[in-house]
Amino acid sequence: MKYEKIVQSYIESTHKLGDQSGSSGHLSFQSYTIHSIDYEKQGDTIKILAQYSVFTETEFTYYPDNPPYEDEYRVKLLCSDQGEIIEADNTYN
Repeated sequence: MKYEKIVQSYIESTHKLGDQSGSSGHLSFQSYTIHSIDYEKQGDTIKILAQYSVFTETEFTYYPDNPPYEDEYRVKLLCSDQGEIIEADNTYN
């Protein structure tokens, strides 16, 4: 889906994903999941509303006692017909 690729591109350029290493030498991994994508065509532009979560897993993550840390986000993207992001409004829930 074209709109999903736009949202993925935004998330991957906004958040530091993948393997991480802190100054203490502890390891972590950040990933994301997209929960919903809605879109609306507005003349020559497209408004995309998306909800997603970014997960941080550490070497101390284990279920059920210590699950990954989860940040939830909502973003409104205003895009051109070609899929270029013109404006982004990202608010933390």
